Amino acid sequence: MIKIDQLETFTTVFETGSINAAAQQLRKTQPAVSMTLKRLEESIGFQLFDRTNYRLKATDRGHIYYQKTKSILDQMHQLQDLSTSLTAGIEHKVSIAIEDTANIASIINKLQPVQSLFPNTELVIETESRLNSLTRLAKEEVQLAITPWIFTFASEGEFESKTVKTMSMFYCIHKDLAATLGITKESDVTEQVLMQLPQIVPTEFSVKPNHTKIMKPIGRSIVKVNNLTAMLAALNAKLGWGPITDSYWSSDMESRFFRFPIDKNSSPISNEIRIVKNRYKSLGPAAKKIWALI
Repeated sequence: MIKIDQLETFTTVFETGSINAAAQQLRKTQPAVSMTLKRLEESIGFQLFDRTNYRLKATDRGHIYYQKTKSILDQMHQLQDLSTSLTAGIEHKVSIAIEDTANIASIINKLQPVQSLFPNTELVIETESRLNSLTRLAKEEVQLAITPWIFTFASEGEFESKTVKTMSMFYCIHKDLAATLGITKESDVTEQVLMQLPQIVPTEFSVKPNHTKIMKPIGRSIVKVNNLTAMLAALNAKLGWGPITDSYWSSDMESRFFRFPIDKNSSPISNEIRIVKNRYKSLGPAAKKIWALI
């Protein structure tokens, strides 16, 4: 039977190029290294090194065997590291659900230290829309969610949250669409004007409250979209007017769109992006680090 010690000895001899150098690195005697190699070759049935010359030279089979052996040993070391991590309570995987309105790029940039501290922890980062990140958190499909905050969530006892950054949300309308009603400047956009045009709204949220309580539908007709990509596409296609966050407002959009505020008196949207966890489920070390960093 092939032993791990034999494989480690073989790879060390292969990489150092001599029995003497391998013995020093392995802190063994030269006869012990030679005997280990001999027993490995007897087990596999072919020579790994050509010993006819003064210096060892790997055979063709030896080269092939080294590549596979190196891969196996690397996996063994990774398995040992993983075992150590699991014994210490470090998670094998941490899943994060990030709402598309939260600007995922600025958040992911903060995760690099987690990779360095927890190299054996797999990070799973998924974008969600319509507040589905909170639904997945409640179902314990993810450990953390990053989402715009709704005031009514304060009464949802299952969640614990902290502010990540501030956020502004407002409505916008393509200038060409506004021009169909003779609107040529931002100050002329009124509720009476908006009632004459289609309104783009999110499809029903995955959690309460219903989207109609957040963004009152007043448009002539309704266009429903299920994520931010579709919202931006619909706005650019002049299908109607609708909401956007400051994270995605650009100089290009400013040149093509009018923007106007959401009535805070009729909307429970806060001006915060928050990281959220399940109040009744403990986080592992890697997830705790993410919570602290973001």
